[in-house]
Amino acid sequence: MPHGPSTESRTQEHAARRRQTIRHRLETCLPGARLTGRDSGLQAYLQLPAHIAEQPLIRAARQHSVLARGGCFYTMTDTSRPPALVISYATVDCTGLAQSLLALGKAYRDMTG
Repeated sequence: MPHGPSTESRTQEHAARRRQTIRHRLETCLPGARLTGRDSGLQAYLQLPAHIAEQPLIRAARQHSVLARGGCFYTMTDTSRPPALVISYATVDCTGLAQSLLALGKAYRDMTG
């Protein structure tokens, strides 16, 4: 019986491709934003430029059918951290993720003019 890649390695491979999609689209869609954290997991933490307010961007993203959480959703006490978005890519393929990032970019441009 042939042995193929394990489910875990396929999952890691899919997540790596999705994270690479984020890296390739980030500067175009969200100028000045920075992908932080390790290359594991199923979410991306995007640190926003200091002049971008987290909550208004989240609201603008929803107007473009993109659901994202702000970094503040994940902390209760650290109000000194820079604005951020946390996006999940667990259930979306690379094409869907790229489309979501483009829509997020439209929301970003709506805010910044």
